[in-house]
Amino acid sequence: MTNAKVAAKIQQLTAAAKAKVAKRIDSDLKRLSKKYNAKWPLEMVNTYEALANLELMLGTDEASTPGKGVTLGLIDTGIHPSHHAFQYTGSGTITQKFLLGATQEAVDQFSHGTAVASIAAGRYYGAYGADVKMFAIPLGSGSGPYIPVTLQQLSSLDTSDSSLFNTVLGNNLDILNLSFGYRGGIEDYTEQELRD
Repeated sequence: MTNAKVAAKIQQLTAAAKAKVAKRIDSDLKRLSKKYNAKWPLEMVNTYEALANLELMLGTDEASTPGKGVTLGLIDTGIHPSHHAFQYTGSGTITQKFLLGATQEAVDQFSHGTAVASIAAGRYYGAYGADVKMFAIPLGSGSGPYIPVTLQQLSSLDTSDSSLFNTVLGNNLDILNLSFGYRGGIEDYTEQELRD
C-alpha cells in the first residue's frame, strides 16, 4: 500500500469510527448529549484517529476492544461496576479493593472513581475492553470549596502513602491513574520546587 493509500484508508476508518462512537453516545446519553457536548474529549485526544490506526494495524475484530489485554489500575473513590458505561460486549473485568478504610459507595451517589474509570475504559471513551482494578481510598465528600493538593504537601508524603503505593503497584498493572491535582500550572513552579 502506498503512503497515499494508507492515508486515505485512515481517513475513511477515522470517519467510520467517529460515526460509530457518536451513534453510541447519542443513543445511550441522549439526555446529556443535548445539554453537553459529550464527544469533545474524543476530539481533544484524537480518539477517532487512534481507533482507525488500530483497525488498520490489527483488523476490525481486534480493534473493537482497544483495551483488551491491558490492566488499568486507578486509585480513586471507588467504582460502580454495574454502571452502564461498563455494560457492553467485550468489556473487561472490574475488581475493587478497599484501602485505608474506604467503603463501597452508594449506587445512587456520584462517584469520581466511576467517572474517571468510564473515561479510561468505558464503552464511550478510551480503552474499552481493558481490565480495571480500582483501589478505593476515602476522599472528601466533594462539598465545600475546592482546595487542590500543593507540591509541598505531595513532597511530604508519609509512610502510609508509601504502603498504599506498594500495595497497588504489586498488582500487575500496565497503567496506573491517580487523579491528584495541584495548585496552578507546571510553569508556576521552579525546577527546584518540582525536584524537592
